[in-house]
Amino acid sequence: MNSEINLRSEEKKPFKKRYLDWVIVLFFFINFIFITYIVDIEQLVIKDPATWVSGPGWPPDFFIQIIHNYGTNIDPLQFARPTWWKATIWVDVLYFGPYYLVGMYAFIRGKRWIRIPSFIWSGAMFINVTTIMGEEFFGPHQAIKMWLVVLLNLPWWSFPFIVTARLWNPYPFHKKLPKQKDEDSTPLRPESEASQSLPLKKRWYDILIIAWFLINVIFIIYIIDLEQIVIKDPSSFTYPGWPPAFMVNAIHWWGSNFDPVLMVRGVWYKTLIWIDVIMFGPYYIAATYAFIKKKKWIRIPTILYAALIVENLIIILTEAFFGPNKTTTPGIYLAAYLPYMLVPILIGIRMILKPDPFAKGTILKRKKQ
Repeated sequence: MNSEINLRSEEKKPFKKRYLDWVIVLFFFINFIFITYIVDIEQLVIKDPATWVSGPGWPPDFFIQIIHNYGTNIDPLQFARPTWWKATIWVDVLYFGPYYLVGMYAFIRGKRWIRIPSFIWSGAMFINVTTIMGEEFFGPHQAIKMWLVVLLNLPWWSFPFIVTARLWNPYPFHKKLPKQKDEDSTPLRPESEASQSLPLKKRWYDILIIAWFLINVIFIIYIIDLEQIVIKDPSSFTYPGWPPAFMVNAIHWWGSNFDPVLMVRGVWYKTLIWIDVIMFGPYYIAATYAFIKKKKWIRIPTILYAALIVENLIIILTEAFFGPNKTTTPGIYLAAYLPYMLVPILIGIRMILKPDPFAKGTILKRKKQ
């Protein structure tokens, strides 16, 4: 008898008995109907709410008035609409909107393929909401009624955790949990092959990934990022004990000549830097160990990491190219920053395409029947 469990023969738990999924689908529905294609669209088509009179046809004027009243009386940041903010809105419209529609179908029908898109959504949404809330608390456009803004934004901060936890199990919609670990059911790999894994010296691509992790944790996180936390104003400061003075000078030289956003260090920007230090630093250390020791549990954290850092870079690059402190050397700037977007994408794809990331073969290889 085949020792593998074919999920096609497993009975799924019906949607009417998956009560948490009801809440998730309702959340997706509210976002798709109201947030993404009414509230978000309004913030893209109306550049200056202060000069708005009527139109543009969609969203309806009734909703536009509600949105503007909210911005005026409760949340000035929504009314100010800085460049980095609009970057998060574009991600909402282009990715989150279609995701909500597909996600509703997948959760109702119990489709496992929604896991990866959901992890990507969770990472990007967490970055967006955390950045926005950092600005709400400490930025130049602080919320007028902070308690209400926190209360209204809490679902969008908490649901990424809820959805990720809900889908962490590789078989989230089935009654009985199979014993095997995180492997996709469609391209089942033979058990004897799945138990084998390549040594590190034969995984040259993982050696490069580990080098990437180490460069980031040693140089980027705890030198460059830390400098931007301990030195609030680059134009007036005393040298801290760490990072070393020559590194501080090098960072400021880069900022003065190529990267004005780094020198201005707005609250939204510092929020992203804090995320780097608190989340990415420990991830790089754990991932270095996991890639060396061939630990499969690193797969989902790596997919989340890729989504988090890509969204981080989308916000920063948008501000650098279109904001009030945009770079005057876009070619040099892009050459410096693009690897920090492309490499995480490639690492994320590596984890997506191989649910058993350190085993021999690929997920396209099927067992002969």
